[in-house]
Amino acid sequence: MDYGIVLQDFSRCFYHPVFDVDYRKNYEAGKFTSDFISADDLLTRSGTASTILIQGIRKGESPDMNTVWVQVGYPETSVSVPLWVRGGENIPLVLKYDTTLKNSPLNHYAMQWKKEVFPIGRSDGYHYLKMTKLVNPQKTGYLQRIENFEKGIFALTDEKLAAWRKALPKSSEIENFYQLLNKKIDDFYTVEK
Repeated sequence: MDYGIVLQDFSRCFYHPVFDVDYRKNYEAGKFTSDFISADDLLTRSGTASTILIQGIRKGESPDMNTVWVQVGYPETSVSVPLWVRGGENIPLVLKYDTTLKNSPLNHYAMQWKKEVFPIGRSDGYHYLKMTKLVNPQKTGYLQRIENFEKGIFALTDEKLAAWRKALPKSSEIENFYQLLNKKIDDFYTVEK
C-alpha cells in the first residue's frame, strides 16, 4: 500500500456512510446545491487533531529509518511532513512550538485555514463543513492545493529515501532536508493564503 494514498485518500475521506455519498467526488464534479455539508459522520470531524502514519522499513534496513508521517492540526488543512528517528532530536521547525505563535507553525497554518472551513462560530456550527473551501470544480480548494503540494514533498522524500537506503544518512543530512521542508511549507502557506 502506498503511503500517499493512505495520507491523501484515507485520512481525508469525504464518504458519508449514512447517506452513501462521496462528497469529494460530488463537489469536484460541481454536483452540489450548498457550500456546506454535515460533517458528523465523516472519518475526520471538526475535532480531529492530527494524522500519524508509520511507513515501515524493508527487510535488512536500519530500524531508525522508519518514516513517521504527520499531519499536525486538522488533516484537511495540514501538509504531510516526514520524520525519522535517525534525525535525533532535530525535527522540522514547522513542527516545533513557537513562543510567539504559542503553537507550532504548521498547526497555526492548519488552524487558520480550518476556521474558514468551519466558519459558523455560533451554536453548533462545528457540525457544518464548508466543503467548497476544501474542494471545488476549479481545483482551488485548500485540500486540492495541499495535495498537489504534497506530491512534491512525497517525490523529494522518496528520492532521499532511495539514497539513504544505500547509505545511512548523517543526522545533519536529515536536518538539511528538514530545513528544505520548513522553507517549502512556510512558503506554501504564505503564498497560498
